[in-house]
Amino acid sequence: MLKFAAASAALLLFLSACGPATGINSSACRQARAESDEATVRLQEAMATQGRASGGVSGEAADMLLQVSVERIERANVEMNRACELGLPDTPADAPTPATVADAPLGPNTYFVNVEMTEERTEPGGGVVDNRIYRGQRLEVTDRSGAWVRVTGLEYEPRWVRASHLSREQPAPLPQPDLAPGLMDARIQGIPAVGEDGNDEADVRALRTAAAQLLASGQCRRIEYGDRSANHRGVYFINCGENSNRFFTMRDDEPRFCGRSASSC
Repeated sequence: MLKFAAASAALLLFLSACGPATGINSSACRQARAESDEATVRLQEAMATQGRASGGVSGEAADMLLQVSVERIERANVEMNRACELGLPDTPADAPTPATVADAPLGPNTYFVNVEMTEERTEPGGGVVDNRIYRGQRLEVTDRSGAWVRVTGLEYEPRWVRASHLSREQPAPLPQPDLAPGLMDARIQGIPAVGEDGNDEADVRALRTAAAQLLASGQCRRIEYGDRSANHRGVYFINCGENSNRFFTMRDDEPRFCGRSASSC
């Protein structure tokens, strides 16, 4: 059963993530921060609900709500990191780490993206594209309008996606490429798989090639994560556990490191 300590640790992770970043003025970053704020509020509400469990609220229901809230804030942190291109925060060595949260049970309105990429729009069938989401991403449907469904709470800015792009079943993982042993070094962590967040085989090879090069050169002892830039086409980043990311582009199948911001590429 999740305890207050696990929830507090997840909240600490969110609060510490709002450090210096590149891409901070992009609309994707602003939206990701707003969703992180929303997730924080939901977590605080869930913690309060669990605290009242002995006063008539079902303990099992309170635990489930807390579990879903912790999972939501962890997903929000990942999206904010990607959209804002954040580095790792300065964290004391003895700082608590969030507990591993099991997959929350599916609610009646839980769906998954079943296409490679779909657009979130401000109006059903129209408006402007406010965000893009990718295969396997989990969503909660809050309203329907013809062939479109809303995936934001009614108190937040609306986002609508095509209902046909969602399914109740989580799509099966896509086939993964055969990679050289050096690209599968156990010290390389946090690199997306093919189909995750819209990354294709070329993206995965680029990220793992850059990660392996940093390890081989001695510049990094471990790779914490990497991904595509959300705001600069053809730009990637790797983080080695530092306060800022290392950005690069690919040229002739080799990574060319640019600096500590995507704009330097």
